[in-house]
Amino acid sequence: MIVFKLYFKIVLTAKFLITVYLGIFMVLAIVTSTTQSPEKIYSNQKIDIAWVDYDQTSLSESLKNYVSNYAVFETIKAEKVDEALFYRDILVYVEIPEGFFANLATANEDTIKTKSVPGAMGSYQIENALNRYLNLARSFKENELYPESLETEIEKALENSTNVLITETKHSNFTNITFFFGYACYIIMALLIPLVGSIMSSLNNLEIKRRNILGSISNSKMQGLLLLSNLALGILLILILLGLGVILYSDTLFTTQGLLFILNAILFSITTITLAYALATIFKSQMMINALGTIISLGLAFITGIFIPQYLLGNSIKTLAQIFPSYWYIKINNQIQAITSWAYSDMKPFYENLLIQLVFIAIFVGITFFISKKRMRAES
Repeated sequence: MIVFKLYFKIVLTAKFLITVYLGIFMVLAIVTSTTQSPEKIYSNQKIDIAWVDYDQTSLSESLKNYVSNYAVFETIKAEKVDEALFYRDILVYVEIPEGFFANLATANEDTIKTKSVPGAMGSYQIENALNRYLNLARSFKENELYPESLETEIEKALENSTNVLITETKHSNFTNITFFFGYACYIIMALLIPLVGSIMSSLNNLEIKRRNILGSISNSKMQGLLLLSNLALGILLILILLGLGVILYSDTLFTTQGLLFILNAILFSITTITLAYALATIFKSQMMINALGTIISLGLAFITGIFIPQYLLGNSIKTLAQIFPSYWYIKINNQIQAITSWAYSDMKPFYENLLIQLVFIAIFVGITFFISKKRMRAES
């Protein structure tokens, strides 16, 4: 109990910092929950899409007419597409290249370019409609099965296809809770790195370590109690964040996906604690650790998908971001939002990304043990 009391007494010295960050997070979470427009999800209703047709043929017009059964077409300027997707003004962007239908079913065939909001289930029916029409078009064209015009034969075949009527559709909207746990990633880093790092740095001071050796608590027991204290701090932070989550998103938090969001947050907290351990082992200065905590949390918030969605980041930035655990945390968040099947084949990317988080934990623990062992030898 002496170690726990000492640990949380040091934590309370940073109560102003904790209050400020939690206050910012609460404001962001409340604003997001009240202003974020509901995501247009998969149902038997039409969704908003942008359609750009550079082919301008009767077939491309026929395709557009067929897709209109599932979509409402919005006029969006090309340079505004990413912005429209980000704000959910549209869920899908479709671009038909020039000469597409002329080269259909040939080796020179271009592909229809599409962009969609990650995890937006409404995009699924648009992709299905495009694939259904194009598969028929290729089949008819390859086998020359169109005595009249090709588009007429395709439309006849589509009319005779089986229509599935959705009598009742119920899907939880995970858009807001995804934003909530995305912002939580920044708060976890911004608080745990300087707090854990500073505490471990101060307790690893050579003079304090020598005094502890003379005490009744052995060094190994001391390290074990400090580890439990750090884990307790991480869990306490998660519980505070979840308390706000229960108030704002009780309908989605207590679902299977909601539990996966929580699991991801807990795992990331442990990853952040091990990172703070490593930093405290490498750097002795508390001021340096505090500065690194601010730089790391704020810098990674911009390049790993916390403040700017990952699908808007450039390829070079995403490649760089992959060496940081927060990138994989956000990626897992997006995958949880998009879950439609619990089959292993569909969940495999989710499990793989969780494993990557565990690899980061192992790396940070390894760095800590390696450096601390060398330092102990030097201090001896």
